[in-house]
This record gives sequence, C-alpha cells and structure tokens, in this order.
Amino acid sequence: MKKIAVITQNTGGGGAERVATVLANELSGENAVFFCAFSDNGYYPISERVEKHVFPKKRGLALIKEVGSFLKNERFDAVLAIGSPAATKVAVAKKLCGVKFRFIASERNDPKREITSLIKRLLRKWAYKKADKIVFQTEEARDYYPARIRDKGVIIFNPVFIKDESVVDIEGDYKRIVAAGRIDKQKNFPLLIRAFALFNKDFPEYTLDIFGKKNDEEEYKKVLGAIEENGLNEKVVFKGFTSGLYDEFLRSSVYVSSSDYEGISNSMLEAMAAGLPCVCTDCPCGGARATIKDGENGLLVPVGDEVALFKALKKAASDGELRKKLSLEAVKIRDRLSVDSIVGKWEELF
Repeated sequence: MKKIAVITQNTGGGGAERVATVLANELSGENAVFFCAFSDNGYYPISERVEKHVFPKKRGLALIKEVGSFLKNERFDAVLAIGSPAATKVAVAKKLCGVKFRFIASERNDPKREITSLIKRLLRKWAYKKADKIVFQTEEARDYYPARIRDKGVIIFNPVFIKDESVVDIEGDYKRIVAAGRIDKQKNFPLLIRAFALFNKDFPEYTLDIFGKKNDEEEYKKVLGAIEENGLNEKVVFKGFTSGLYDEFLRSSVYVSSSDYEGISNSMLEAMAAGLPCVCTDCPCGGARATIKDGENGLLVPVGDEVALFKALKKAASDGELRKKLSLEAVKIRDRLSVDSIVGKWEELF
C-alpha cells in the first residue's frame, strides 16, 4: 500500500477535476489516498475511502508554505498534481520545504494556449523539469516541450467514466443538438451559435441545448448577443451544470464541440460512449483527432470555420446511414478507454 495525494486546483466542474476525482476514488481501493484542492467548488462524488483536504485561502509564499508543511507532515509516497497550476505549486513547495516523494505532474490542456504569462510559463517548465514523470493527454501537448521534459512524458488518455450500458436510439426522433462545457472563450460558443443559425434554416425543428457553468461573464454576454442577433432565443437554451449529462445524451441526436483548443474533452468521450454522433473542431492539442477518425466514429471540422461546422451538423442530422455508422463505431471507445485500463496506466507510474 502507498500513501498518495491527488492534488488539483478545484474540486469540481471541469474535466481535469473529474479525472482527478476518478483517480482518487479508483486508487483508494489498495492505497491510502488524499484528494486535495486549492478551492472547494465540488460537484463530483468522492469515495468514503478518500480523505479530502482543501488548502486554506492563502496566496503567494504563505500558500506554498502551507502546501509544503502539509506534504511534509503527511509523508506521502507519491503526489499526483493534476493540471499545471497545481503542479507548479507542488514543485515549489517540494523544493522550498525539502520534502521527498515521487512527483507526477499532468498537463490537462493545450500548453500553447492555456497560459499566456511568460513568468507562469517559465514556472511551469521549471516545475515539469522537477517532476519524476509528466502525464500528457496527447503527443502534440508532449512535443511542445523541450527534450528534458518530453523524455519524462507519458501519454495517457482520459478514461470513459460511464457505467450505464444504455446507448442512444439512433433512429429516435429527438431533434436536439447538445454541447457541453464551461462558458468561456476557449469553447467558442458564439461560433457554434452562428453555425446553428445556418443549420436551423434547413432544420427549424431542432433545438440546441448547452450544458455547463458560466465561467466568463463577458463571453456569456457575447453568446447571448449571438443568440439575439440570429433570432434563436426560442431555440438555444442554457441548461447549466448537470451531473446527469449522460442521460441528456441519450435523449439527443448530435453532440457538438466548437472549441478553439482542448485537451481531451470528457463530455465528448461520454457522448461517444453513448453512441451519439459527434461533430468536433479538430483543435489543438489534438484530443479530438486522437479519439475521432473523421467519417468513421465522428466528424471533424477545421477550427473557427462556422460554415464547415454547419455542413457537418447538417450531414450528421440528415444522413441516416452515416449516423448509424458513427454511433456503432463511437461506442467502442468504452473498451478502448475503460476506467480500469486507464487507471492501470497511472498506477504504473508509482
């Protein structure tokens, strides 16, 4: 048995936090596991076997000392830092407080776009050099870094979390497109709204439901403006965050992602596992491309191209034979990225 800390920036709502939660829960079967975060906004359930720890709301050096003291007192065998902000804090605390443990960092987004501050980029690179291993979601993310970091890199996809064996009735008459993700610039929902406006001219019976929390007030206003400008107030609905996203997929006809950049989208994986035809931008750092083969188990479109997105939505909605093919091939993601197989890859890093 090992004593392991899984540390993430927040406790819930995003893809990185969900992966952290799943890892903590699964690893706790044979290990003593702590789930740690710098902010408690939890949505995802934590096993009773896992001990939860939220760091005090401190900043700068005071926070780093708090982290270092906690890690030193608990004497962990291994620390998994999920996301570069958490990895940077852990690396600095480890160095400053002289703590010894196996340090595993994990990049969860596009490293070119996630951080714009030069100082934060330099700190991230320094932190990754201090790690024993760095987990990347895609080769494109790993190859962004110099050899010293790449050589420590391991590619591990996100697991598919679904235990429900149900799949969407591909011949069902749902007339509903779904998107999922926090409302911020990265997701480029204004582009989706414009593409859906084109689509809705040919398919006026369809609606678009967007699931996810409001993360950026200015971006939210832009999305509302796009809805108003295109006369879609009765057709586009913000549903907010839901823990029952899979059930929503089972009552839909197409899943769509319009992101400008992304790691590997958990909602996309869930939609595929549900057999829901997926239309996604082929965005950096290659997560959609790594899981979707265009025309076989989903459809890929260029980033920022609303006409291409519209045409792909039209294709997915109108071609019954294609929809069946995409659905049957998409559900195979369940076996390829099962929780057991993915968690097993993480366990090998200890």
